[in-house]
Amino acid sequence: MWFQQLSKELRVQYIHTVRDFFDVFLKELPSLPPDQKVEFGIEVFLDTTPVSIAPYRMTPKDLKEMKV
Repeated sequence: MWFQQLSKELRVQYIHTVRDFFDVFLKELPSLPPDQKVEFGIEVFLDTTPVSIAPYRMTPKDLKEMKV
């Protein structure tokens, strides 16, 4: 694929940040990690409802200023 070819051609010394700390980084970029199957889920319990609250609360003064 094109990104594999690009990673072979791209050298670490061409990246600006890496040039400042060249002795810390590898000489060549490693290949991309292999594809992995990711499984996850959210457990839902009976007789529960989603929690709906504001991420943060404002003082009435701040809220009034925000609405104006």
